Amino acid sequence: MKQYKAGEGNADPNCSGKYVTKGTPPLKLGMWLSDRRRSKRAGKISSERVRQLDELGIRWERPDTWEEYFSALERYKADEGNGDPNCLGNYMTKDTPPLKLGSWLRRQRSGKKGRKWKISVEQIRRLEELGVWWDK
Repeated sequence: MKQYKAGEGNADPNCSGKYVTKGTPPLKLGMWLSDRRRSKRAGKISSERVRQLDELGIRWERPDTWEEYFSALERYKADEGNGDPNCLGNYMTKDTPPLKLGSWLRRQRSGKKGRKWKISVEQIRRLEELGVWWDK
């Protein structure tokens, strides 16, 4: 976890459930983390282990609701974006743990085009009102 956070995770230890390390042997880190979350919900993980994972910045619940990211985009626009919500693709918030806001925005653009999934007309309207552009 610490190595992922320091390297590929870009200071965020919360990898996807499918993440496998590139080392030898490869480790199913995403599956391991999903198992820890299930164990915590079931009350089958020690408070010491929870504390250690909390210190790393593990999110126990899914933070990736559309509204949470949209609020982060509004904050970005008002602060670092200087009135522009169109952050870079690798932008991460300064929240603890950080949100991968640039990746989320890229997924919204893809969703508007109907690739893999779609976003709602209401979500498109709100993003447009905020000033999001759809093409480079």
